[in-house]
Amino acid sequence: IGILGVSQGGVIAPIVASETSALAFVINVVGHAVPMYDQLLYEENNNLRQMGFLPGFSNALAYLTIFVRRNISTRDFWSAVGNFDPRPYWRGVTVPALVLLGDQDTNVPSDQSRDRLNALDKENIRVVVFEGSGHGLEAPAGIGGDYQREDALELIRDFILDAIESR
Repeated sequence: IGILGVSQGGVIAPIVASETSALAFVINVVGHAVPMYDQLLYEENNNLRQMGFLPGFSNALAYLTIFVRRNISTRDFWSAVGNFDPRPYWRGVTVPALVLLGDQDTNVPSDQSRDRLNALDKENIRVVVFEGSGHGLEAPAGIGGDYQREDALELIRDFILDAIESR
């Protein structure tokens, strides 16, 4: 048995994997590895940029909109989860782990997530960042458009087969 989590499911997957040795593997597809507040700021900044705000202004406005969320509109939610950091759970993962990220993801800070996981220096955790892909790990334009990358699906398949064979 293994766990494959996508987006927030990928953030939750290492929690489960760190609590049991009964798993054969854990896979995180486009789930962040930064504290929740950092992920929220990154995503909000990108949402504002996609609405047409200039980069510097979008960042400043993102701090304001996040302040409202954290302290007024969804205060109870953010008080409960805002300080959650998945990295300590990744530290406790002992089974083979695969993390797939897209370098064009506007929801997840892929570079920061990759760097934080690599800094754990755990040989069982492999992080792959796909060039030209966003939050859906879609194939880059001209190679498949909006369809999920074949190479990502093949990597997942091969990873699962290797993890099961090595048990």
